[in-house]
Amino acid sequence: MPGIKELKINKATITVIDPHLVQIRIDENADIDAEDIYAINTAKFELIGEVPHCVLYIPQKYGSMTQEGREVSASKTINHLAIAKAVIVTNLAQRLVANVFIRMNKPVSPTKIFSSEVEGLKWLGKISIQYFKNKI
Repeated sequence: MPGIKELKINKATITVIDPHLVQIRIDENADIDAEDIYAINTAKFELIGEVPHCVLYIPQKYGSMTQEGREVSASKTINHLAIAKAVIVTNLAQRLVANVFIRMNKPVSPTKIFSSEVEGLKWLGKISIQYFKNKI
């Protein structure tokens, strides 16, 4: 894949790290709702096409997501090709919110919380290898 593909939309930047790995970086102070989740998902598929993929999700220190946004974000509709999601948190408040999201919304794809992008990427790499190994 020549060069990095990236798309900046309202409230987020979506970057293709490799053909099966996408980074979603939420803008600082963004309030994410269901419509924003659909827009992020549309942009993601514009960049990678309809392929199985992992997501490195990076919310910023300040921001929020509506209940509808959380429900849509965890849904089969949004995650039908998601292999796994790593959520990167930088403080206790984010960790608490992310834990509640996982427990209450029960995302359809494996979702795990990490303190660093490196840790999240390592986990996504392992999950991706297992996924594609099982597809052979």
